Amino acid sequence: MDKILLCGLQFFGTHGCHPAENDLGQMFVVDIEIDAELGRAANSDDLNDTLNYVEIYGFAKATIEGPRAALLEHLAARIGDFALQNPIAIAARVKIKKPHVAVGGVVGFLGVEIERRRN
Repeated sequence: MDKILLCGLQFFGTHGCHPAENDLGQMFVVDIEIDAELGRAANSDDLNDTLNYVEIYGFAKATIEGPRAALLEHLAARIGDFALQNPIAIAARVKIKKPHVAVGGVVGFLGVEIERRRN
């Protein structure tokens, strides 16, 4: 399966269920993996035949830096649904990580990963 990958995207946002998360904000790290049929683009060398990762990056940035959401699940689903709007996209996996979470212990990150598939 062919894939478009956007990994380690870092954005500052004010998402979360706790008031401190909304007031202070925090960094979010986003990984996006899109299964797609890329054969036509590989042969044509034409941007119009593939997913434009600059557009996907821009949507992820606007989503994380935009209006607050309580749940990472909501943000990840929005990004995945956007990627699936392109007809060559078959599935999208979006992982959103919070590397600096106050949980009273040491963690690498806490987060979510969603997968959406075209029906």
